[in-house]
Amino acid sequence: MARYTLGAIYYKKGDYEAMFSLAQETLQFAPEDTKTRVMLSEALAFSGKLIEAELELQKALEFLYQREYVEPEELSMVRQQLGIIYAMRGHREKALKAFQEAIDAQPIDEWAQELLESYKILDIIGIAMKGTPIDRRNRLLSLTEKRAEARRGKGLSQGELAIADLFEGESPMHFMRQWTEGSWLDSSVQGVMLKLWPSRYLGEAIEIVSSKGIFEAFQKGLEEKIQR
Repeated sequence: MARYTLGAIYYKKGDYEAMFSLAQETLQFAPEDTKTRVMLSEALAFSGKLIEAELELQKALEFLYQREYVEPEELSMVRQQLGIIYAMRGHREKALKAFQEAIDAQPIDEWAQELLESYKILDIIGIAMKGTPIDRRNRLLSLTEKRAEARRGKGLSQGELAIADLFEGESPMHFMRQWTEGSWLDSSVQGVMLKLWPSRYLGEAIEIVSSKGIFEAFQKGLEEKIQR
């Protein structure tokens, strides 16, 4: 649990080397862990190693299908990431197929739906494959986020809603108070970060709490915890 949260912090800070090392270390004792495979794939993608990033996701699928029960959320998560990697590589048909398979795995996932529709829009107007792989990724995710925001309308952000929901209706301020009162390694707080990782809302959730000035302390605490 602490490792997922720490990986998310590295991701938010753009420290992909640390993210890569953490994921590799975690997979040594938990090779079947889906979220860690996705973390490693992200780190590889941002390092320009797109083929390796795809291979890690294929391994994640292999482990998933070896289980008696395949968790729809995890399957959709891997398929979404595969679609993003294919989009970065300029593999149009594979990207479209992966996004559709993500929806098929979990039809209620609105983010998967927006990913597919956004990619189709970019493809129609002829810019889905323009620029560098990172340009393609950022363009796709930016449009997806804008469409998701338009769908949900005004009010609390998705990061705030996710936090409030996980704390049974408590406001995000309740979450932040737990951090500022020194309980940032509390299991309930880590539980929130675990459920948000590797969703698109985790970065926002981290921003909410980091505004209280304890971001570095949280990172240090997690690093110490996983070394014990």
